[in-house]
Amino acid sequence: MSFWDRFKRVSSTQPWGAGLSTVDPNRITPHEVGLVRKRFDTSDAIDVLTQCCLSYCGYVRQAALIELQKLDSPEAMPYVLDRLSDWVPEVRDEAWRTLKSLLDRGYADQLVKHHAIISSLKSKQRVDLSPQIDALNEHMLHPDAVQSIKDGVSDPWVTKRRFCLNLLIRDPDWHPFVVETAIRDRDQSIRRWLARQIVQGELHASDEIKRELMFDRSAIVSTTMLRSLDIEAARAIEKDIIHLTTHPSAPVRASAQFWAGKLEVANLLEHVRACFDSQEVDELDLGVVGALGELGGTLEDLARVRPLMTHPRTAFREYAIQAVARLTKDGQELDSLIMAMGDTSGRVRWLATQAILSRPRVLWFDRVSREFLFGSNLRSNAHIAELFSARVDWDVVPVILRALLCETSELERHAYVMLNALYHKYGTIGWARPSAKVWGEIVQLWNQVSHRATPKEAWWAWEHVRGTVELGLKEGWGESG
Repeated sequence: MSFWDRFKRVSSTQPWGAGLSTVDPNRITPHEVGLVRKRFDTSDAIDVLTQCCLSYCGYVRQAALIELQKLDSPEAMPYVLDRLSDWVPEVRDEAWRTLKSLLDRGYADQLVKHHAIISSLKSKQRVDLSPQIDALNEHMLHPDAVQSIKDGVSDPWVTKRRFCLNLLIRDPDWHPFVVETAIRDRDQSIRRWLARQIVQGELHASDEIKRELMFDRSAIVSTTMLRSLDIEAARAIEKDIIHLTTHPSAPVRASAQFWAGKLEVANLLEHVRACFDSQEVDELDLGVVGALGELGGTLEDLARVRPLMTHPRTAFREYAIQAVARLTKDGQELDSLIMAMGDTSGRVRWLATQAILSRPRVLWFDRVSREFLFGSNLRSNAHIAELFSARVDWDVVPVILRALLCETSELERHAYVMLNALYHKYGTIGWARPSAKVWGEIVQLWNQVSHRATPKEAWWAWEHVRGTVELGLKEGWGESG
């Protein structure tokens, strides 16, 4: 059955145009495509032809593009743009001719609407479309169409705004407008784009603009400017660099402190301490707390930041934990860090955990285990259980057994979670021998828990532990060391 027979069958039972959704572009022939304009109204013909642009048959796609050249159809532009990268050379050539016919009719201002397709053409590997893209850019920058680009820089979509700014930067007359628009943009990626263009010399900006970018609220913008400095430029803005060494963002502080070191700024630490001491606790600049942790090193510096670990505001506790972690080592402030593992903020708990893990395991394992077994903070217990589950080994087995003996539902639940983690890690590859100390603890506890009833979800894990321990008892692991 031909395309027209199928269409007549549908249209005889449905209102005119209702059968358009049944048109299959993969079953129409190139000859039938040439008859579309005669059989349909203009709007319906455009719908059918744009569908035909998606056919798997190159002859159908080419025929559809030829027919679209004869119609006033700006709505076909995205389909035509997409065919510019077609895998058939003849279709690509026809698509370009069709697109030029649309542009000649004055539809260049419609190109900005389809910026995503135009941007994607740059990454097509089957064909180099650079000449076509350059020609499209020239059409969009034409005085008759440039207003659409100017309107696009205030579009809600970031990608469209950046696309329009990248177009306007091609014309030097628009550079002041681009700088003024980009620096006021609410999206940090646009402001970073502006910073990069200035750094690369594509745009020229005043010292005030550069300083505003350097002090931008977004770290990715500020660091872009800082990392582009040379020694002479850094020396010219030394005061600004000193100020940025106490920026709330760690990457900005790191970049500023790097330049402060290159410039051999004297008494930088004293400057940070003075900033800390001159402010009330509740009004402290968080960047000062971070800088003190990075640059300090005395007990007096530790005494300054320690009280902030219990501050009501989460941000203060976060910065204080990081500062304490940098200012201490080994067993210093370990109890405070363990207590912070029960903080209401997940970020604080994570930072405290990372600080603890940076210390030798022998220093903190027993203390953390006692906090897990005898502490009253449920959040701390849950967090420690996650920590042990992620780093489970023989040392954790005595902790699991003691948790089961506590007869506390919460500890028991955590114990079975750690037990399952133990089984997943060692169930198929076997276990290494425990140390004599750990094995001695297991033996002391084993008779009290060996016949314990186990929930169904942890039964396999418990049986694996039981079999391994009983094998050790049989082989006399303690006697052989």
